[in-house]
Amino acid sequence: MPYGFSRFLEEQGKSQQTIKDYQLVIQLFFQYIDKKYHKEKELYEINPRDIKDFLQAKLDAGNNSSTVNKYLTILRVFFDYIWQIGKVSIDPVMKIKSIPGKKQNINQLGQNYMELLTLLPEIRNHPNYTVQRKLVYLLALKGLRNIDFHFRKQDIQIEKDHVNLLLKHRIITFEDKADVDLFIEQYNWMKHHETPYFLITKKHDQSITPIAFTTIVSHLEIISKDFFLKPKLTVSSIRKIYATYLYQEERMTIEDIAYILGIEIASATKLIRNSLEDKYRIKN
Repeated sequence: MPYGFSRFLEEQGKSQQTIKDYQLVIQLFFQYIDKKYHKEKELYEINPRDIKDFLQAKLDAGNNSSTVNKYLTILRVFFDYIWQIGKVSIDPVMKIKSIPGKKQNINQLGQNYMELLTLLPEIRNHPNYTVQRKLVYLLALKGLRNIDFHFRKQDIQIEKDHVNLLLKHRIITFEDKADVDLFIEQYNWMKHHETPYFLITKKHDQSITPIAFTTIVSHLEIISKDFFLKPKLTVSSIRKIYATYLYQEERMTIEDIAYILGIEIASATKLIRNSLEDKYRIKN
């Protein structure tokens, strides 16, 4: 990719497959621009309308809003990089919002865990989200219960290329550099707060407590609203979706799922059964 963008992505810890995905989308975008203007446009000539028209063309071609928003995320990363290295004076993607399209309904999507994973890069890059909000979503995708969010600073092991989260009944490892960076940023921020907890809630009197359940609910409600997800996401609903995904798509045994979620086998069985029953009721 031009201007050392591939090397930049490698330095960010992106996998070769991810880099190929970025390369494909950027190639599709510039092919669209060349066809639209019947010439190669200079980078500084590209404007927000070009970006919007490209995204609309993809919607018109039958791509769903989730896929188009993935294109937007990739273009946002690319043009931010181009702006940072001084190739353009204005980032044409900066103020473009996600494509709402049709409101997504998690239940109508068959409680598809992959749909939630697809949103993760855009949530991580959201300019108005706090690091803590991003971490709440990331951790919820790993099947944490509300009480699990009360882990402490000492439960975070930051290594060179990964982070280990030591929960009471399991260890979760994060290897994606973007995830690692979130933990590092939060860890550095928490150094200035005299509390043993990693995620916190600040009360009106400025006292600090481990993150309140209402704070977790609020973060997920805001994400649900911003990304048109109905019904609103909850820690419990994501946990069900995750367990079902591991069972149906990853073909894991109940025993393995129980280990991953840090629960008893009987509890894992009940969780998956309830999730599948909910899914069946929605489809019928």
